[in-house]
Amino acid sequence: MKAGSISEENLVKNFTINENLADFLIEPGFIVTDKDFFIKAQNLQDYKITISKEVNNLSENLTLKSGETKKINFEIKDFPENLTFSFIELSTDNLKYNIPVYIIFKETPEKKGNLILKPSELNVSLSTNSNITRIIYLFNDGQGTLENISLSISDSLLPYVFLFPEKIEKLDENSSTIIKLQINSSNKEEKLEGQITAKTNELYSYTTLFINIIKDFVPSEKESIFPTCGEIGGKICEGEEICEGKTENTKDGVCCLGTCVKKEKSPIGRIIAIILVVGIIALLIWFYKKKYKGAKKEVNLLEIVKGKK
Repeated sequence: MKAGSISEENLVKNFTINENLADFLIEPGFIVTDKDFFIKAQNLQDYKITISKEVNNLSENLTLKSGETKKINFEIKDFPENLTFSFIELSTDNLKYNIPVYIIFKETPEKKGNLILKPSELNVSLSTNSNITRIIYLFNDGQGTLENISLSISDSLLPYVFLFPEKIEKLDENSSTIIKLQINSSNKEEKLEGQITAKTNELYSYTTLFINIIKDFVPSEKESIFPTCGEIGGKICEGEEICEGKTENTKDGVCCLGTCVKKEKSPIGRIIAIILVVGIIALLIWFYKKKYKGAKKEVNLLEIVKGKK
């Protein structure tokens, strides 16, 4: 740009080469990096030199013999994070290099929670002039704690549905909490639809609630205040499987919200059986020795004749 306009002129800079020999050579002459790095310095003189290294007001001296090359190491932590562009100064009494350094700082990923209401859809039938209780679950399956979670109801459901609680102060990562719904019916048959909303900062989650008010409706014995395991995205572990993760009580049993894995058989039973077998064998050997240890020796008639017992 030149005077606010695009220019295609060549950029020209004059360099002057004098007769003096530089004290030392550096490589590279500029740095762009996101990790620790080094600069090589070589002594071009026929005598020993001392190079002064200065980075952000931190100084250090190093000595190079004639012709010697050394790596000068630098660490990212030596550069302030609020300053991505800075200079490294390498100098002797006769020469000074200002080496531009552009640091690309890696951002530490922020741990974020994830808000989920389950089930995502809930159908409820009840009689006129009655009330029932239902349960939904609020999950945080992210990697950060969620705070100040508010719960609200659509205007269409306000006269009929009450939430307990209406606000959750804190929900740790990989945890859940129960939300109770008290649903009151009117004195007439009608169908209602609305949403339960959980919100914190920029995170939202919804459960769509369908309410069917029927005159003289009689709920079946199988109806429960709990949702099914499938409705909350879990699985019922079978047989010898155990749940690795959180569990919840649901309509169809204890629901695993983690992973069902086959339970490893304990070696304790086998060890006990071996001990019992070894014990029985040892007991039989002891009994055998005890019984026959005192048995009389064979009678020697010749010794009896001689008068010996």
